[in-house]
Amino acid sequence: MEKLSDLELIELTRQKNSDALVELCARYQPMIRGVIRRYFLRSYDYLDWQQDAMFICYESAVLFDENMHVRFGGFFQLRFLQHAKSLVRFELAKKRAPYSEALSLESQVTPSKKIRDKIIKNDVFMISESSASDVNITQLEMYIDELSLTELVAFRMNIGVVTQAEALKILDCTPTQLIAARDRCRQKFKKIV
Repeated sequence: MEKLSDLELIELTRQKNSDALVELCARYQPMIRGVIRRYFLRSYDYLDWQQDAMFICYESAVLFDENMHVRFGGFFQLRFLQHAKSLVRFELAKKRAPYSEALSLESQVTPSKKIRDKIIKNDVFMISESSASDVNITQLEMYIDELSLTELVAFRMNIGVVTQAEALKILDCTPTQLIAARDRCRQKFKKIV
């Protein structure tokens, strides 16, 4: 088997000769080890990589077309690299999955209904008294109802009910967090207008 060319080994592999496949895969071990060193997968060990390399080598031998003027080594290397990248992408996607289900603390902490109703009524009254334009009070109440506690305090700061210092003291947050909450309020308000 060692004296056969790559094309002869490929042809024998297509005929399901396992010895030819083993020999073909052995010829490309330096490339296989290079890929293994290049990509780390927590759930893969050396034997898993070798098994995948053998499978990709078989698939490459079956798909290889010598009329395309491409060497088998380059074709096999490209397919094995693509396989390794796909495995890495899959592992990273599994790593990120818990983050997509995460909820912010703000959405979990809501003020009591009594306090929230009092704040809403005061703010809506203040806006409707000070605004010369037509304000849809129902929409405004729905808007305020959708705000988190942090956003509600930032909203009160926006309309002048509390100062920035008071808002920072109430929320016990940084000025950057308060500015971010203020910006979220404005974005939500633009959606209802």
